[in-house]
Amino acid sequence: MTRDTVTDQQITIQLNNSDDSEIRFPSSVNIPANEASVSFSVFALDDTLDDGLQSVTLTATPQNSQGTLLAASSETIVFTVEDNDGAGVNLSVDQQLIAETGSATGTITLSDAPSENITVNLSNSNPNAITIPPSVSILAGNTTATFAITGVDDGTPDGIEAATITATATGYTTGNLTLEVSDSPFPDLVFSQLALPDGYTDTLVTLSNGVTYTILNNGLASAVGTPENPWFDRFYLSNDPFLSNDDLRIGEPQNSELPFGET
Repeated sequence: MTRDTVTDQQITIQLNNSDDSEIRFPSSVNIPANEASVSFSVFALDDTLDDGLQSVTLTATPQNSQGTLLAASSETIVFTVEDNDGAGVNLSVDQQLIAETGSATGTITLSDAPSENITVNLSNSNPNAITIPPSVSILAGNTTATFAITGVDDGTPDGIEAATITATATGYTTGNLTLEVSDSPFPDLVFSQLALPDGYTDTLVTLSNGVTYTILNNGLASAVGTPENPWFDRFYLSNDPFLSNDDLRIGEPQNSELPFGET
């Protein structure tokens, strides 16, 4: 979200969603004082309906310092949500981050088994970062196949590069995935699981109730801290999937070391 004129005043933008069964985003965002823009997340929802392409309109309306909406200054953007509930191709990968000298395994999964052998074509948005085969065959009656993903050592110190793989097959909706290739050995800590105590049904919990969670180091090096300089896993209570100023932080466990590839 970008404003035309930067001032020393914070501005609040109200965000209206024409169909919250298809996508979700915050109800408002704040552009801080002396800043031109702010970013926010938009999440597509899986409605389990075979309803094809759906259009959703986001309307952004600024408000003045008294909280009055300035409708004349509203702007809109239209999102198109692609359906994944018909016959489709799904792509997954065993590692979201690989080294330039590393590799990963991609998996193609069809929602419906074909009655005859089919070819799934693969395209690569960044051949300077990874190599993949041009296509993969899936035999009649089967729904999965795997393929190799190999990092490209380009000899250039360019940090982390993204590459998107797209899979297409006749009669199936398109699938895609994005992974990252790094020439730097850094840790990458990923929150992977949260579990309540056995038999616990109350929706209000604290970490002292025995909530457990899993952190995976999906990076290329160990995450190392010290008692004087640890890293923190921060937990928040929120009414939506977005982290904002009105969310409540309920826990902040600290950690000292997590080798790469471990949890």
